[in-house]
Amino acid sequence: MPPVNQTSTSIMTADGKPKKVAIVGAGLVGSLEACYLAQRGYDVHLYEYRGDIRLMDHVPGRSINLAMSVRGRTAMRAVNVEEKIIRDHGIPMYSRMIHNRDGSCSVQPYDKDGQCIYSVGRRYVNEVLLSRAEEFGNMTIHFDHKLLSAELEKGKATFLRLKTSKCMQCEQQLPADCTRYHPWVQSDAISAGMVDY
Repeated sequence: MPPVNQTSTSIMTADGKPKKVAIVGAGLVGSLEACYLAQRGYDVHLYEYRGDIRLMDHVPGRSINLAMSVRGRTAMRAVNVEEKIIRDHGIPMYSRMIHNRDGSCSVQPYDKDGQCIYSVGRRYVNEVLLSRAEEFGNMTIHFDHKLLSAELEKGKATFLRLKTSKCMQCEQQLPADCTRYHPWVQSDAISAGMVDY
């Protein structure tokens, strides 16, 4: 991981151009990963099936807040959004209440030294990460693009542009990433020995 506030030297191809990488899914993980890779110098293309959530009244999917610990804050800090997220939207949580069967309650601190975790809105974090991603000159976000197929070993993926009903193919020097919504892509990656989980 690059140090905070530092952009790594571009990862170049043999002809001197930044390697292109495609990330499928602009949720929390995809948008954060896109920021990391753009920060390292890759030519990043982030594809999302949905439209831009920043323009939506209602976003389908998970709505429960995130509990952000040191690990999450460290990840956000690495792409320079931690302070904004915690300052503008973080609610400190120092303990949880346990409701016992006998009707009594007990408090369990999250940390023995009084440190806290922060409750933050999932959508808000996603929006901040998307806005951060757009700040990189080597980042392109493609909303309303549905993944149709991927040839991971060849570095190819085919998408359907939902607004035009036209297909497009992208090629990258690094394999397309996949999300939990594309189990068949994950299966291909496992079969090809690209991942081992």
